[in-house]
Amino acid sequence: MENAMTYHEITPFLHASMVLFVIVLAIFISIAGARLKRTGHLQPFSKGFGISLLGLWIAYNIYYFLPANFKLDTSLPLHVCDFMAIIASISLIKPNKRTSALLYFCALALTSQAIITPTGNQDPTTFRFWLFWFLHGGIISAAIYDLVVRSYRPVFKDYLFVVGCDLLYVALILPLDIIFGWNYGFIGNIKPDTPTIIDALGPWPQRLIWMVGLVVIVQFIMYLPWKWRKH
Repeated sequence: MENAMTYHEITPFLHASMVLFVIVLAIFISIAGARLKRTGHLQPFSKGFGISLLGLWIAYNIYYFLPANFKLDTSLPLHVCDFMAIIASISLIKPNKRTSALLYFCALALTSQAIITPTGNQDPTTFRFWLFWFLHGGIISAAIYDLVVRSYRPVFKDYLFVVGCDLLYVALILPLDIIFGWNYGFIGNIKPDTPTIIDALGPWPQRLIWMVGLVVIVQFIMYLPWKWRKH
């Protein structure tokens, strides 16, 4: 198995470069989408983007299921970003209100944390590094694309639906984390080896309350600009 490079070992320059890469990727895709929208060719582009993102997610999971990399506590596609990749692909290929809501409230609020405090092997000489950044960059780009190019606008019902999905995810994944000693969704009784916002939320299980509360509050703040915009 490859030797993991921890977040402490990744240089600030490399981290900043990859965050910049995600920003540039999102801008490029949105500009391309906006131009194609004016010519009436947006849907084929959206479908191509969605299929590409789904392909990245499949490659990412194949990588983790290879015998040399497979670990039951980390390799299963149960993290939030796994679900976000699938939701982003569906939203791009066949848009609907609910996938757009999840993409906006969850991808921008939660997937962004993956690039702010990346976990796992961050060695740029490994295939996993590039799969990680392209996949997470693609999810964030899809959320911005849906907002800027396809003009998704959240309403309060969307917010309530997403909060319900947040709670459903915790209800389904937390028992698995507790029973098997896993940490999918970072809601188990384990902290990542690298620094994350979880470090500031106190001991488990109390930090679960803070985590869920913080996510719900951040998502509500994300809704407010659209509420005020109507008045």
